[in-house]
Amino acid sequence: MRKLRVFMRNYAISGAVFGSLLLSGGPVLAGEHINIRDTMILSHLAQLNEDGVLVLGDSIIEAWLGEPFGRCRMINAGLGGGGIKDVSNLVTAISRSPNSSKLKEVIVAIGVNDARRGQDLPADYVERWKTDYARLIDQLQSMIPAVTASTILPVEPGMPLGADYFDPSLIDQLNDAIRQVVEEKAGVRLLDMNQEIKRIEWQGHYTVDGVHPAAKTYQVIAEKLLSGLSGSCAAANK
Repeated sequence: MRKLRVFMRNYAISGAVFGSLLLSGGPVLAGEHINIRDTMILSHLAQLNEDGVLVLGDSIIEAWLGEPFGRCRMINAGLGGGGIKDVSNLVTAISRSPNSSKLKEVIVAIGVNDARRGQDLPADYVERWKTDYARLIDQLQSMIPAVTASTILPVEPGMPLGADYFDPSLIDQLNDAIRQVVEEKAGVRLLDMNQEIKRIEWQGHYTVDGVHPAAKTYQVIAEKLLSGLSGSCAAANK
């Protein structure tokens, strides 16, 4: 765990800067980056020679760790600037990899980029998003024994990429959709990180820019994820 703390302290700021560049660079830069990340993630999966935990997400996950996770190796499948459709496309590609059978658990932590302000959204946007999310969970359950879904982290007001950039009300609606999907899917575990973060009385900022977690926040996320691992991946953490 000490190595984990050092890693997150070193990478929290650089990850936030990186994520900010993607967001300010617009869809073209984000799209190019996602293509590169897809290739890297599939390459990491191809090299996997032990049980693995797949962690799907956006730049919040991408800026995080890639070292052993319990008894399993973590495949960091964070797509900076990506949303649910990008992650769904990646999962389809992962399903074609012979090494996908080595994945014993998956954690899904996506959604904040789907709640950006300034989008021209249809009236049924949340329902469409919920349908896409449910389809993603179905696909993951057909591939990987243990599935965990995390709610979207809260954004921090008064920060450059906080509530002025992302819509907290839409985040709440998407989180309700996540909770509903998990309730409907037998065997899927809910990790309500949104509520976990809100419950803590933080001393100072819990993000570095409004959306990307500070090192202390990554520590909370890591501990919650590790405590919830099941099966062969969890044995080292008990």
